[in-house]
Amino acid sequence: HCWTVDELKAKYPDAEIFTAYDDFLKAIDERYAHWNGKRIGYIVCANVMAGFYRKDLFEDPKYKEMYKKWIGEHMDELKKLYPEIGLDPNKIPTELDYPKTLEDLVAVSRFFSKRYNPDSPTEIGNVIMAMRTHTIMWEFCWLFAQWRRSPEGMKTCGKIVKPYGDLFTEDGKIAFDPEVSGDIGVKILKLFKELTTHEPAPMQTEWSECMDYFGHGKAAMWAGSWASTFIDFVEKAPEEYPEIAGKVHVDLSPGVGCDGTWQVGVSRYSKHPKEAWLYCQFLMSPESMIKSWEVASSFPARKSVIEKLLPRYPVFKVFLKAFENPAFRPYIPEEPKLEDSIAKWVTDYVAGRITAEEAIKGLVKEWKMILGMA
Repeated sequence: HCWTVDELKAKYPDAEIFTAYDDFLKAIDERYAHWNGKRIGYIVCANVMAGFYRKDLFEDPKYKEMYKKWIGEHMDELKKLYPEIGLDPNKIPTELDYPKTLEDLVAVSRFFSKRYNPDSPTEIGNVIMAMRTHTIMWEFCWLFAQWRRSPEGMKTCGKIVKPYGDLFTEDGKIAFDPEVSGDIGVKILKLFKELTTHEPAPMQTEWSECMDYFGHGKAAMWAGSWASTFIDFVEKAPEEYPEIAGKVHVDLSPGVGCDGTWQVGVSRYSKHPKEAWLYCQFLMSPESMIKSWEVASSFPARKSVIEKLLPRYPVFKVFLKAFENPAFRPYIPEEPKLEDSIAKWVTDYVAGRITAEEAIKGLVKEWKMILGMA
């Protein structure tokens, strides 16, 4: 449904004002600005998952000592839980530090959750969105990707290929289908539900609620957030979120964070394709990208713009690291229907209406129907 850039060049040879195509972040540009090998547009925001943590809590010797005592008292409980939620019971952290793996995340989040630790300085360990929306797709993908990219996951499912991503096998099968990977899909679904127990009212929690919980000091972490929230939690925090001003550490998301870009292109149904193309190209200018970052936290898609901003924002190094090999969702025409489907089945399970096994079975069956596999 988009004109290719080559077609636009041929139709309007005098309208090409952007030619720096080798300046884009290569991996995401090839993934999201192309279709069938042809450029169909431009990335206007190169977002990727990032973790936001309260450094005043993580680096406080008092809480480090408290964690050692707490983890010793709850180690047996966690060792029993971890195999049920697809995690390695031998990797439970015994020291308090910023989470690097999902094993770290569950233990540390429990420690900072009043439900599991009445002495926690925060009510919530980690915030996660469990409202029935499109966010369920990328959160499930994030949690599944650590296993999918492990030696076992790669052996079972093969390489991760475009345009299907981490939720599919190399040959296009649904990777969490029990017929493909046994019970790992059920376990990751249970991991998702486990994380929802670390916050109040998870079924009513979406982006704005997570912003409120973390921004106003009610949560120790938002480990599955996005680079786009940096401006709010760090740059604008003194005015918008004074409770966390100067207290936020930014790092990679535990496990394997997902990417999540926005793109622009010219619709084949546009009545003004030339003007639309000129506008798309205008958005690619350094001035536009810098303004988009400063106003809307849209991470630049051009390497030269990132380099220009790096002295002002050293945290960009974290985001660039996250962009090296992020997990990704399928970018195929059926994707919106897949999003609706996974949101339905996952939230029905989290709400207690069905079991994890029923949810995965129903989800796989519905995805197969949507994709014409049934």
